[in-house]
Amino acid sequence: GLDAVRDVIYFIETYDITTARASTPMYLLARVIKSMGIKMVLSGEGADEVFGGYLYFHKAPTPQAFHEETVRKLSKLHLYDCLRANKSLAAWGVEGRVPFLDKEFLDVAMRINPAVKMCPGKEIEKKVVREAFADILPQSVAWRQKEQFSDGVGYSWIDTLKAVTAAAVSDE
Repeated sequence: GLDAVRDVIYFIETYDITTARASTPMYLLARVIKSMGIKMVLSGEGADEVFGGYLYFHKAPTPQAFHEETVRKLSKLHLYDCLRANKSLAAWGVEGRVPFLDKEFLDVAMRINPAVKMCPGKEIEKKVVREAFADILPQSVAWRQKEQFSDGVGYSWIDTLKAVTAAAVSDE
């Protein structure tokens, strides 16, 4: 895992620690996917932005503010998450498709009343998506606590990755 950091930085073309942290698990996953002979995967980029999946969305004061933030996040997604995912997967020749960013899907999803998508207080985020897949996914998956993709590999591994990256990598 940690031996891949230099390769990850090469393929994602940045020394940014946060980007390397988020890219490394996807890069390693893509390596395994490639070894299984799989050429294309579906990825969840866009779901958090469309449905207010980030924890700070809990604090949105109004449906209008919630909607405006989803639009703002979507407008910048191609600069970060999509680029990172594409480069991490492409390093192993795996194509990533992003169904939550499909134009027709977005046309519908962004017209959903923002009040329905809001998650005030302790209400779980992305409830609309969770309810849509509740009959398909195991309950333990559909209703689990949100984690950043990179945190899904374990916090101790990520802490070690951050330390190794910070020590070994610079902008020089």
